[in-house]
Amino acid sequence: MPQIPAISIIRVAPDLCVEVLSPHDDVIDVKTKIDEYLQAGVRQVWVVNPHLKTVRVHRIDHTISQFTATDTLMGEDVRPRFAVVVGEFFPPA
Repeated sequence: MPQIPAISIIRVAPDLCVEVLSPHDDVIDVKTKIDEYLQAGVRQVWVVNPHLKTVRVHRIDHTISQFTATDTLMGEDVRPRFAVVVGEFFPPA
């Protein structure tokens, strides 16, 4: 039987994490997860709320911005060429 190489764990945080809320998500659990991402070095966490059709951007410098369906979400320094109207994330009513 051939030898299987050891798997290494990459210990680098991504620049961006996207968390899509479900109806059953607990506010405290989501806040904890955001804090853990930022403490690990993630530069931005996007929290997508399909019910409200919003995206909240949490940054590593602890600033937060909220974007509604008619706002343009920019990738800022994490994804410099990325721009999308938030409403495009959600299917029409």
